[in-house]
Amino acid sequence: MKKVLVVLGTTIVLLSLAACGKSESTAKDSSSSEAKSSSMLKEKENSSKKESTKRESSKKESMKKVSGEKAKAISESKAESITAAKASSITAESSDKAANEMTAVRNELAKGFVLSPKLFNGIDVDKAMEKSGAPQNIVSDYTKVGYVKNDSTIRMEQMRSAFDVKYTITKTYVVIDGSTIPYTTQGTGVTFGSWTEPHGKDVITMNLRTESGAKSIVDSVMTQN
Repeated sequence: MKKVLVVLGTTIVLLSLAACGKSESTAKDSSSSEAKSSSMLKEKENSSKKESTKRESSKKESMKKVSGEKAKAISESKAESITAAKASSITAESSDKAANEMTAVRNELAKGFVLSPKLFNGIDVDKAMEKSGAPQNIVSDYTKVGYVKNDSTIRMEQMRSAFDVKYTITKTYVVIDGSTIPYTTQGTGVTFGSWTEPHGKDVITMNLRTESGAKSIVDSVMTQN
């Protein structure tokens, strides 16, 4: 009987120890599980924070890029506006300059002028008549006297006959009765260049000079057309 009790006591002690060990193991497992769970939560929180920070950074970069593009677009637009304004100003200045030059030419012609031969086949017309076989009437036949009558008409005299002809002024030429006369301007001064006209197989070089008495000469001609 005594042995039985000893055995039972020993068994109870062993079972108690086993139970305690199991309990401690369960507690340890539970603690480990909680630690793992806490660690996972922290990792998720950190990951979430990192993702949020990344999104915020990306958003800021995107806004910065858009802002930069807008600023660039505004800057380019302003530059284009300035360029257009400068071009418009240059065009206006050029237009004003051309208008002033054409007005100066008209004022010069309004003084009265003479168109006359200068060269015959490249030789001075007087010498050509003397030695090179130029017609003796070349000067009288080709000389014209004129004055500005209005904005589109010039009154001219040629070979003792007076008549009206049309004229136009461009940026580089004056066209009078079919003759295209080049000119240059400097300030308010005007210089007319030479031009050529055919005479059969020959070439006559003409020039234009101002003549203050041109109107009187033209209006005194008996034959008025």
